[in-house]
Amino acid sequence: MSGFEGSYLGDADRIAAATPMECGVCWWVYDPAVGDPEWQIEPGVAFADLPGHWRCPHCDARQDQFMVYGVEATLAESERTLDQADEHRNGAAAGAASAAEVLRKRLQVAYAGVSERMRQLPVYNRALTVEIGRLVPAEEGLVGVAITPWAMNLVWFPYASDSLPREGTQLDVRFPSGSYGFTVAYLEDVGRFATCSLFSPMSDFQQLAVARTVAGHALRDLFKAPTARAGAPPKSGVSRRELLRGGKTAVRA
Repeated sequence: MSGFEGSYLGDADRIAAATPMECGVCWWVYDPAVGDPEWQIEPGVAFADLPGHWRCPHCDARQDQFMVYGVEATLAESERTLDQADEHRNGAAAGAASAAEVLRKRLQVAYAGVSERMRQLPVYNRALTVEIGRLVPAEEGLVGVAITPWAMNLVWFPYASDSLPREGTQLDVRFPSGSYGFTVAYLEDVGRFATCSLFSPMSDFQQLAVARTVAGHALRDLFKAPTARAGAPPKSGVSRRELLRGGKTAVRA
């Protein structure tokens, strides 16, 4: 395997087995704890142990285009940061940002468990797998997109998670592009968070790469302020159709 770019300067021996690696082209992250379902790479395979023909499942970039994700961010280090963030939920966003990867991994595992229970239902699209995108800071919390074989949702974790009402409660969350309706959810080992349905069911998606592309557009457009048309009254928010740039109509789960 050719040398790595980034902070390890091509020395693969200095990359810990648990170190996540980020594609320098599309920012997709290979996490050894999750593996790569698209290439049938099982969890636990270090980046340095990937087969030589493996390429980024998102953009087909070579392995030497990957860089260390964060500053040697091992799972143990992130777990310690998460414990600190749990004690200081109302503190600065930096604490929550450094715990975002652990939250993402916990959500990935939790949704994978739900996926096993959903597998026999008609809404289950076997062309897809569970994939939780990177959680990014937004609106006093962390937001990302969860792709599952039955739905695609925005997921939002407020820094003050204890402030969330009980499961099933509806609430509005404002982003630069507008205000969106979320529903409070709960998953074991994850706790309470809020979801906003973008697509359900997922029957129109026959490739995981297409779902990834749509999810990426949705997350980026969430942070874009709506453009006011001349003579049009100001809008308090935008629809999910607008969020997805006029693509497929979003359906509530």
